[in-house]
Amino acid sequence: MTEASGDPVAFTLDGVPANVVCDARTPALAVFREVLGAHALKGGCDPQGMCGCCAILVDGRPRLACTLPMRGVRGAVVQTAAGLEGTVRAALAESFAHAGASQCGYCTPGIVVSAAALLARESTPDDAAIDRALALHLCRCTGYAPIVQAIRDAAARLRGEPGVNSGGFAQEDADLATGERAFVEDLVRPGMLHGAVVLAEEAGPAAGVPACGDEGVVAVALVTPGEDVGAGQPLVAVAHASPERAREAAV
Repeated sequence: MTEASGDPVAFTLDGVPANVVCDARTPALAVFREVLGAHALKGGCDPQGMCGCCAILVDGRPRLACTLPMRGVRGAVVQTAAGLEGTVRAALAESFAHAGASQCGYCTPGIVVSAAALLARESTPDDAAIDRALALHLCRCTGYAPIVQAIRDAAARLRGEPGVNSGGFAQEDADLATGERAFVEDLVRPGMLHGAVVLAEEAGPAAGVPACGDEGVVAVALVTPGEDVGAGQPLVAVAHASPERAREAAV
């Protein structure tokens, strides 16, 4: 994360007070994941705001963290799927696990956040209301039908009614729904570098590895100079301790 202007931004994240010094224009996703270790929210299409994987609640309203600057959370109460109220979180996690509504699970914590906001407004949402709540989200696995079923089921549980689904469920599926099950990008190790790839803008002979003036950037050629490549083919892999610096070096 770039610390340019050094503005202090104070807020509450998942019930814990936070005060971060950063450029207030920095997307909240970068600060939450890279500085505060909030890995329940994911960086899917970052920074396009099209997939909904990074959905959070800001004072109870769904927002996309990849397009929300840090100044937008100043003084706010922010919740990820990991910090939802316990009863709501449990009902959604179990309902998603029962319905098989997670599949790969990468986008599910963001969907759960939007579902929690919906259920806070409406105790008995119809399918049209659920569809509107899912408008922020892109899921490539489920076809959405089990997600709608899971949200209906969670609403019933929170009303004190028997859930549509019964019986046991796999805890790992519930953990997917709330972001507790880690993906590769959530793993952190001492001295770890973050990678990015330079792609060919057009077909033709490849140039050599570009000179990287940024200290700490490691660049490795993936093709030989002069080799014919296609548009979009990976040319160079770069790595840096900061994911933002790695992305910048790959531009």
